Amino acid sequence: MYIRCKSCGQLLYIPDGADTQTVKCPACQSEFLYTPEVKASNNKFESEKTSTFDQQYQYKQLAMQFDDMRETATREAYHQSRNLSLQPFFSWDAVLSAYRLISERFGVMILLAILLVVPNLILNLVQTAILPEMADIYKTLSEKETFEEVFQEYMAFSQSIPTEKAFLLSGCNILVSLADVFLLIGGIRLFNAYGRNQKAAFWLVFSGFDSPLRVLIACFLLLVLFMAFGVVASFIFIAMAMAGLSFFAVFLFFMLLIFFMVYLFFVFPLIADSNVSATKAFQLSYLIAKRNLSALFGTISLLFLISMLIGFFTMAVFGGFLSSGYVSLISQALYTPILLGVISSAYLKATGQFRRYQ
Repeated sequence: MYIRCKSCGQLLYIPDGADTQTVKCPACQSEFLYTPEVKASNNKFESEKTSTFDQQYQYKQLAMQFDDMRETATREAYHQSRNLSLQPFFSWDAVLSAYRLISERFGVMILLAILLVVPNLILNLVQTAILPEMADIYKTLSEKETFEEVFQEYMAFSQSIPTEKAFLLSGCNILVSLADVFLLIGGIRLFNAYGRNQKAAFWLVFSGFDSPLRVLIACFLLLVLFMAFGVVASFIFIAMAMAGLSFFAVFLFFMLLIFFMVYLFFVFPLIADSNVSATKAFQLSYLIAKRNLSALFGTISLLFLISMLIGFFTMAVFGGFLSSGYVSLISQALYTPILLGVISSAYLKATGQFRRYQ
């Protein structure tokens, strides 16, 4: 089949049945991602064996269709079939772009922060109702002086919870975690609309519930990968700690965690922005991350730093008269919009779709 270069429009030949790959245009030397499995939401243009002329005509019709859809931030505007052109970006650039998007719509961001913290607030109230002693556990843990004491106290408390209450709490945690992910998808779509200079209603944040199966599969795969990473990292951490290298073990653990997250950074943005399958989102996230490895490493490091600063700030300001559980909710409300803005800005810049300040 034939596709056009996203930069200069040069017609390029791609063999039928080719898998996802990075294509380099011989005319302008730009690179872009060819994704044959991503299809348009309009079934009128399903792939079939046609002549070269018909393929070119079909491509032009699709381009016109998505030019019209780009004017509004509806669900169909995010289920795109066009190829993603890979672009370099800088860590600070993504963070500053997110800051500008948030500052321009500060009122909307306040509503978003409140909405994103509601599921965890409900979970906090449910936990307190099921286990009234949960309200005192944070205070008890904060009085411990060493990590070993905190760990032992927490394990003793966990083992004292009745089995039926433990299962009920686990179920509540799973439901709230899934709600957080669905709202995360909707939040990315809202920021994507702002970054593309599109008009979007606040209620777009609820659009993450429109593809539950793909989100569930992605969450399951992420859980499996993080469990595998946790097992490997734990063996390394224990071995280095036994050798008297605890500080370097902690440092190495965080470095490995950041590199691990780099290649998974665009999984949810791809699910939010296109109709690719969950497994294909992992593959595309890896391919996009390879182009911006150092920038993503810096971006995730900055997000860790921002998270810690917000945590210290909320503890210093609110820790005196609020329990640690509610302090963590305030930290989440302050941090989550920043996280969504940075994820969306990095994704749009890495795929050449950021239009807000151009």
